[in-house]
Amino acid sequence: MLKYLQENRHIYDDMIAKGEFLRNGFNEWTASKGFPFCMTGIGSMFQIHAKADLPVVPRDLLGQDEQALAELQLHFRLNNVLVPWMHLAFFSAAHSQEDIEEILRAFKASVAGVMNHKK
Repeated sequence: MLKYLQENRHIYDDMIAKGEFLRNGFNEWTASKGFPFCMTGIGSMFQIHAKADLPVVPRDLLGQDEQALAELQLHFRLNNVLVPWMHLAFFSAAHSQEDIEEILRAFKASVAGVMNHKK
């Protein structure tokens, strides 16, 4: 596996681009809706937070809506997504652009479900 990765370094550029697509797509959508969620990460690593503003330091996450994060986990499952709660998540080089688009769609549907429940 390591030899394959060394011989196919283009994989990393692809994963960086997919990660930026996922994070930017999520953050732009939540901001446009006024939803208090954001996504951080780098490369293929990401995490969703129940805060509207992107955190700069960990203490920026104090006071995030823990109930909303708990509800988000339920909505993830309803949208066929399993993401560890309160942990970083990753996608892999095996995920296609279409997979990333489906993940983004499921994340949007999950957040919308949480916000509709709050009304």
